[in-house]
Amino acid sequence: ESSVPMLVLNALQEATELSLNNIPKLGDGVWIIVDCSGSMNHFPGSYSYGKKQATENSPIKIAAIFGAALVKASKESFQTMFTMFDDYAKHVDLNPLDSIFTLYEKIMARNAGGGTNLDSALAEKPKLGFEPDTVIILSDMEINRLHCSNIDRLFRGDCVKVAINLGSRDTTPLAEWKGWTQLSGWSPRIFDFVRFSRDNESIVDRLMTGDLS
Repeated sequence: ESSVPMLVLNALQEATELSLNNIPKLGDGVWIIVDCSGSMNHFPGSYSYGKKQATENSPIKIAAIFGAALVKASKESFQTMFTMFDDYAKHVDLNPLDSIFTLYEKIMARNAGGGTNLDSALAEKPKLGFEPDTVIILSDMEINRLHCSNIDRLFRGDCVKVAINLGSRDTTPLAEWKGWTQLSGWSPRIFDFVRFSRDNESIVDRLMTGDLS
């Protein structure tokens, strides 16, 4: 990275910030939850418990950059909370007016590398201070602790709940019959998906008509 001229880096940052201005509003009360457990630091099947440093293009780096984009997309939301979890959950104060690269660095600085205790994150809901209408979880879904049997009733009925599976793990407990939309991998279309879901529109109908505006 140090070999890249500052002029180029500045141009890339400016272009990225401009592109983020086109992201649709996610909701009025947005809760972003990012998994920073050990398995997120390595590609699926390649995790070594003796290593905590994130490998190139590992799930945590993908989660951090798109988590930063979600924070930027929430700049017009009334309330936003960003929570990271491994064995324990912790809220991270992030300013949506910061650059996406600054947000990325702040998220990566909180990368810990423990277990995957999703319970600890969801248990933070009473402390949010607001009722979320949008919840997005970024994880490889190698969940090893989730005892919340009422997860389908944890949020109000019109809350858009999206679980983004960055590791294609089949251990995810966030099934659609529990009210969650399960997506594998990441695409910028997720922003549109949240918008269509909130408007009770069928993304299938949108794709059929070709109208994704």
